[in-house]
Amino acid sequence: MEITGRDQDILRATILCYIKTATPVGSRTLTKISELGLSPATIRNVMADLEELGYLEQPHASAGRVPTEKAYRFYVDHLLGPTLSAGEGDGLLALRFTPSEDVTDTLQEASRLLSLLSHYAGVVVTPRFSSQRFKRVEFVRLGERQLLAIFVSEDGFIQHRRIEMDDAPSANQLRQIAEELNSRFRGQDLHAIRATLVEEMREHKHRYDQLMQQILDAAQGSPTQPPGDLYVEGKTNILDFPEFAEAEKMKALFKTFEEKYMMMTLIEKSLDGDGVRVFIGSENAALGVNNLSLVLANYRCGEHSYGTLGVLGPTRMEYDRVIPLVDQVARLLGEFLTHPARTDRAAG
Repeated sequence: MEITGRDQDILRATILCYIKTATPVGSRTLTKISELGLSPATIRNVMADLEELGYLEQPHASAGRVPTEKAYRFYVDHLLGPTLSAGEGDGLLALRFTPSEDVTDTLQEASRLLSLLSHYAGVVVTPRFSSQRFKRVEFVRLGERQLLAIFVSEDGFIQHRRIEMDDAPSANQLRQIAEELNSRFRGQDLHAIRATLVEEMREHKHRYDQLMQQILDAAQGSPTQPPGDLYVEGKTNILDFPEFAEAEKMKALFKTFEEKYMMMTLIEKSLDGDGVRVFIGSENAALGVNNLSLVLANYRCGEHSYGTLGVLGPTRMEYDRVIPLVDQVARLLGEFLTHPARTDRAAG
């Protein structure tokens, strides 16, 4: 059974009041602060019905009511007013966005901006290195069975990999492999490079090809490795909310931030499509904290999805403000990655 009309108005007013105050909402409070034009008795009856339907709950018999996860989901999906259209508000936001020639610094700046403007935690996940365009590689021989590979992408990302081998190549062999990779494969992603080498190995069985494939396999990583790096700004912002005042909840929250792999994996699996996506409460069960919400969007480089960014905050988040913010920052970051010179001029 879905709610309509007057019930929706009362539910929206209850959610907005609770988001603002973090205290249970009673019928008299809604009568005073809202423009519903209804008596306390009428509002009380509707709130009781909403409680039976699972949209509200009452912490104590004498207390007002608070929204449930079901209420927040209904609010996000059906009750939010029109958000900013594409491009609207980007000019003002661009004035506060200060990208750098260093891509990683720019991603950290995006995380900082999300935190600053949302008053929650801003998160940015970098793309997997294997999905980026290869620029060059350098090798350092660390011992008879170990070497260090330093990969650089066209977009300026750097990845270090320690590689264990039964018999590490000599310094001269490593130099030849690096020269061949750098001259032949610049501008291609690692998946395409590996496919080329596998095909050549079938035909030639060349030792250098075998070594290069082993090195590229290490660069691409394993399924248990994180999808990319994670930048989180504004962690302490969330501690200002009363939901996390208790020591145990605070401890669980910081554990979430420390276990970056878990958060990155959740973000990567949760966002396959375009647009802004909202994950509320138990939909983020892997984080280990039930009263958190994630608002996420992909940022792009040209026509391709490049990484993910968003805002992490309490379930009583100001969704009407955060959703357009995440959308705008994703588009602004994508514009910089696609046209860095043009974005620099606009920011200047």
